[in-house]
Amino acid sequence: VCEEIGKSERLMASRRVIEWHGKRLHVIDLVGVGRKVVPFTPTICFVGNRMLVTLVPHAMKEILLRQEMGTANAGLGGQEDVRALLAAAPKGHSSFGYLDLQAILNLAYDTAVPALQTIVKPNLLGGLPVRLDWAQLPAARSMRPYFRSLGAFCVSDGKSVRISIHSPIGILVPVAAIGGAAAVFMGKKSMATQIAMPTTVEVAPETSAEARSNADALRDAVLAYFQAKSKLPEGLGDLTGNNPKTASPYLTTVPLDPWGFGFVYTVTDVATAAFEVRSWGADGMPKTEDDIVATGAGK
Repeated sequence: VCEEIGKSERLMASRRVIEWHGKRLHVIDLVGVGRKVVPFTPTICFVGNRMLVTLVPHAMKEILLRQEMGTANAGLGGQEDVRALLAAAPKGHSSFGYLDLQAILNLAYDTAVPALQTIVKPNLLGGLPVRLDWAQLPAARSMRPYFRSLGAFCVSDGKSVRISIHSPIGILVPVAAIGGAAAVFMGKKSMATQIAMPTTVEVAPETSAEARSNADALRDAVLAYFQAKSKLPEGLGDLTGNNPKTASPYLTTVPLDPWGFGFVYTVTDVATAAFEVRSWGADGMPKTEDDIVATGAGK
């Protein structure tokens, strides 16, 4: 259905009706004097005893779909593209990396379609062999299942690592984009490091003493844990549990070093229950001269 309205006015409009999901969408294409484009394409739909009006057909379709479908599962596991990727996962994979290309493509579609419906009018596109009516494009919610995201699976057999990547647009484009972003980020980080960090790090004596005291306290707590349970703790977090001999925790809290970092606990010899507790020091770098280390052995 198409009819012209207000031929003698400065604004002309042609109305057409689109049948969509059992509803009639009355789409109004606006044209100014001299056949200039007028922004937006008002769309009217009657639902029950209500009249809905949107600036573009795209928004109307989204409203109607939300009414039909209700609130969808917003969790990652509820997303159709994630379920499809996991269904294609290689057997025995140990990790799953996910880049939400579906959301990116959906956003691009959700932006481009309203722009086309706002600016490009079919009654202004003369001389084309095919009539282009952007109001006929489906809503983003309808298109989302056809967009696919990127998934990366890691499989390791103890000798080698194999990475399997599933991507709808190949691996070159996302890798190039991620690599470019990483290069920019690392460049800025390197520049910031050169500006913010001096060539040498001076540490106050009292700070070193605090780090040494905390490292020794952690070492003593690990030894107490071994004496109580005849095994070393799996991590420093185990030290906040109760000692069965004293009914009190080995440590009330696991302290940080004076620079705000956690101590690194490492078992160095299983046979002798030897271990070390290490702070990376003021420079935050492992195995450097300012590291503070406390060692112990349960046997």
